[in-house]
Order: sequence, then C-alpha cells, then structure tokens
Amino acid sequence: MNRFLHIIALISLLAASASCGHLGSDVAPGEEHALAVVGSQVLTESALKADIPYGLSPDDSVKFVRAYVRQWIDARLVGEIASRNIGDMSHIDKMVEEYRNELMMWEYTRLMYAERPDMGIDRDSLRRYYENNREDYRATSPVVRGIFLKIPADDRRLPNIRKWIMSKNSDDLDRLEQASMDESVEYEYFRDEWMPWELAARKFPVDISGKLAAMPASGEHKVEIARDSMVYMLAVSEFLPVGGVMPFELVEDMIVEQFRSAHRPEYERSLRQQLYEKGVSDGLVKVNIDLGIPEVAQQDKNNK
Repeated sequence: MNRFLHIIALISLLAASASCGHLGSDVAPGEEHALAVVGSQVLTESALKADIPYGLSPDDSVKFVRAYVRQWIDARLVGEIASRNIGDMSHIDKMVEEYRNELMMWEYTRLMYAERPDMGIDRDSLRRYYENNREDYRATSPVVRGIFLKIPADDRRLPNIRKWIMSKNSDDLDRLEQASMDESVEYEYFRDEWMPWELAARKFPVDISGKLAAMPASGEHKVEIARDSMVYMLAVSEFLPVGGVMPFELVEDMIVEQFRSAHRPEYERSLRQQLYEKGVSDGLVKVNIDLGIPEVAQQDKNNK
C-alpha cells in the first residue's frame, strides 16, 4: 500500500508540473490524468503504474517515469507523423498484419510445445547420450554436496555434532537431524543433490572462497567458522571443481532440453500441418489448387 501511495504521489507531482504548460489540469471526476498525448493515443496514470518496477528509490522512480513517458512518446510519434505523410498505407497495414500473424503462430507454437510431455525420451537413452558425450559437460563453476549447520557456540552438543556431521553412519545422521530440530540450530541436508559452491559459501558470515583451493580431490572436507557466538559448519561429502565432468544427474535436464530443442523444428512443421488439415476438414480453409498434400486433397474432396 505504501508503494502504491508513493507512486500516486510521484505521478501526481510530475503531472502537475507538466500541466502548467502542456496538458492542463482540469480533469472531470472519475477521469485519469493524461500524462502524455500523441495524436489520438493517450498515456494514462494506470498504464504507467502497472509498469513501474517494485523497489525503486524515489530518485530512481522519477528517472524511470520520465524515461518511460519519453519512450512512450517516441515510440508513437514516428508512426503518427508517418501516417500523415505516407499517402498509401495499405502496404504498411499488410506487413503489420503478416507480422502479427507470424507472432501469434510463434507464440501458439511455443505454448503448445511447452505443454508437451518428454516426447517419450526414456532415461536410458538420456544416459547413453551422456556417456557418449561426457566431455561436452564440464563444470564452469564448482559444485558441492554435503550438510550445512549453524549452531550456538555454547551448545553442549557441539563436540558430538562435529563428529556426526562428517559421519556416513545412519544413526549419527539421525542424531544430527534430531539436534537440528532445536530452534537455535539452522540445518540443511544436501548430500543427495548438488549445490553451487557460491550458494553454499553465502551461508557463512565471512568470505570462505579461500577454502575452495584447499578442498581435497576426494571431496570430503569440513569448513568451520566461529563468529558472533555462532558456529557455522559445512561438511562437504562430494566436490566437483571447475573443468570436472559433471555427473549425469546434474545435466539430465539440460540433455532433455537439448533433445526437445532438436525436435522443435520438426514439431513446428507437424503442428502447422495439423492446423492446416483441421482448417480444411472444418471448412475454415478452402484450397482451389493442388498443394501437393495428398491427404489434405483427399479430405477436401470428401468435404465436397
């Protein structure tokens, strides 16, 4: 609500300053201020408010509003002037309509393709592809697996927790999880999924980037920092450095997207054909020449 009131005040202030010499301030009850007018096109307050990004400072808000209004004017001014000086606008209208149709086709195809299932790509096929192309999937930034824990420095369980967090014993992990239920403890288990090192490092109150160089090749390592009566621990169970071949589970989604992208042109052709055939069968499309599509021609004859 505060942001909404701030925007109203800002727009009203700028509109009032402009009204002294341009748009005028006499607005009927219930009507909006016209922040800018180009020919018959009007920029209203509500249209502007809908596009103002959240979180801007007052100074940045002023800059954004002024730039937005100027860009709105510029975008429409050329068209307004051109329409008055170009005698025959029919070819422009034709190009606009064709472009509009292409945009709608592109957007419709995108939406339909996004709703498709995984196209029957089984995990075994993905894994075989990965094994044959492992060298193409090298890490560009380090990733880790492990456990993060933040605990008060005076917690009497701390000595045991230092042992449990590095253990692979299920009982020790159960004890660790039980200890993490305390409200004073922050706990995150990610031994079964990869996390970017940068994201894990942000959990510490100080820069631990130097710890990365000391990470052993085996991956098992513990980073511990004490700060402001709290102890921060990161127990790394696996570590993948820059340049290392990424494991299959880390790139599976990427491979699926590659498969989908490779099949998209074929899908687009198929979708256009399906739409065409449906248009013919529904009587929406009538074709009076041979387009070299036997099944469509046959459907057309049947409809007649």
